[in-house]
Formats: sequence, structure tokens, C-alpha cells
Amino acid sequence: MKSKILILALLIPLILLPLKVLAQIPATIYGYVYMPDGSPAAGATVTVSGSGVSASTTTNSQGYYEITFSVSSVPVTVTVKATKDGYSGSVTRSVEGAVRIDITLKAPPPPPSTKKATSLKIQVNGTVFAVNSTVEVKGKLSPAMSVDVEITIRNPLGETSRVTVKTASDGSFTYTFKVDIAGKWSVYAYFKGTGDYASSKSNTITFYVKYSVSITAWAKAGEKAVTVYGKINPPSADVTVLVYMSIDGGKTWFYVANTTTSEDGSFEVEVKIRVYGNILFKVVVPETETTIKAEVTSPLAAQLKSPREKELEQQVTQ
Repeated sequence: MKSKILILALLIPLILLPLKVLAQIPATIYGYVYMPDGSPAAGATVTVSGSGVSASTTTNSQGYYEITFSVSSVPVTVTVKATKDGYSGSVTRSVEGAVRIDITLKAPPPPPSTKKATSLKIQVNGTVFAVNSTVEVKGKLSPAMSVDVEITIRNPLGETSRVTVKTASDGSFTYTFKVDIAGKWSVYAYFKGTGDYASSKSNTITFYVKYSVSITAWAKAGEKAVTVYGKINPPSADVTVLVYMSIDGGKTWFYVANTTTSEDGSFEVEVKIRVYGNILFKVVVPETETTIKAEVTSPLAAQLKSPREKELEQQVTQ
């Protein structure tokens, strides 16, 4: 008899232990459901799930919902999902007690297109152009077909112009236009698609238009130096001028001097020379934020005679 009582005494705690474990704790999730435009999502279905428990309800005319369910422990991670007319949204959060969770529904993704994909690529014939020069745009549509393609050009003032060109049978096209304003330009092409082919937009190309500079220059030989002087047009002060020299007839050039222009655009620099014979000089104005690189149209020639050559000349003239 005593052994039965002992066994019963041992079993009672084991029976009561699951009751403590299975004790349920209430959790309340409430909030509002909104359409993408911010209006109340009345009549939306809301489902709260977590810890193996799931409960659903429907929002009222103000988009409000409230769901109370029980869990075995807190905090608990719950997922709140809401749907209406194909729109849906969800939020996952760790909660305890009563927690407000609002949801904004999102539009469903568009159905996959049944049209064939296309691609459009363009290129231009440079990155920096002079004012009033011509820019050439070349492009190609794939798969190849003869269709209309719209080219959009944006100038530095933010003004946009559009032109339609027709592709060749191989999908290629070319368009040229003049750039008359200094600054940053951009261009891209667009194919609107057909009944069988999807639309596509090309890469956007950015290029810059700058003012051009012309250089007039001369070289004057002295005893042991050559003076390079000239003028830039249009005149501008403090413009950097670089001078290069060649002693092999223009095959190889190396930098020898630099100077800056005065207010009237003129410049002058003396280059000391340690060699004799026919020497060529080249004058360059480097590219700046507003001007393109400029260079003399033809090299400047100067001849430095050696002491022996000068001595022979004197002997001949005597």
C-alpha cells in the first residue's frame, strides 16, 4: 500500500508539469490597412500567424483590424498578411502583449510579357566637341528590323529635343546634329516596341561641348636659345601655353617650357637649347573646363648654328 502511495506521489508533479508548459498567453495585433494611395483598405483580409497559430479577420470601413490569439510564450514572432483585390502586403515583427501593426498594400507585379525582348545601344563620335561642331550618333537595334526609333537630346539648358529615325534592315541607324551651346549634353534612343517585340531604351551617353581656341605662333632663333611667341584667339588672359620641341623632324616630341597669356592673348617664352641644327617647336593650349585642346596647325622651325658653322660663315664673308 505504501509503495502505491509513493508511486502516486511521484506521478503527480509529472502530470502537473505539462499544464504549466501549456499555459496560454494572449496577444493582440491591431492596426490599419491602406491601399497604395493611402486610402483605407476596407474589406481587406488580414491573417496573423506565429508560433504555430493562425487567425484571420476582415478590415472595417476605416481599414481597421484587430486579432487576439494565444501563444505559449512571449515575445513571439508574428507575420501579418493583408490582401485585397490582388493587392497584398505583409509585416513580420516580434511582439508581446498588444501591438499596433499597419500595412500598406502593394500592387501585384505585372504579368510576364509575351513579347520578344529587344536591346538598343548607341555611341557618339567623341566625348568633347567644339561649339557649332557636328555630333554623330550611331546605334543598333537587336533583333535587327526596320522600325522607327526616337532619339532624345538634352542640352546644357535642360531643353529636350526629340527626333525619329528609321533603322535599316540590319537594325542600324545614324543621326547627326550640331551643338551650339557650351556645357554638358546627353543623348539616348528609345524603341516603343511592336505587337511582337517589347520596347527598349538605349544607354545614355554624356558628352561636353566647349569653346575652341586657335593659336598663331612663331619661333625666333638666338645665340643659344629660341624665343617662341604668338597669340591665341579669342584673346584671354592667364591661359596656360605649353611648348614642345623635336630634334628628329617631328617624330618625337618632348616638353620644354610653359607660360601664360596676357590680356590680349599674347605669349612669349625663351627656350634655352644645348643642341644645334634644325629644331621644331609645337605650341599647345591644354583642355580646360570651357575650352577644348588647341595646337598650332604646323610645327615652328628654327635653326641654331654651331660655333664652327658661324666661324665658317664669317670666313666666307671676309
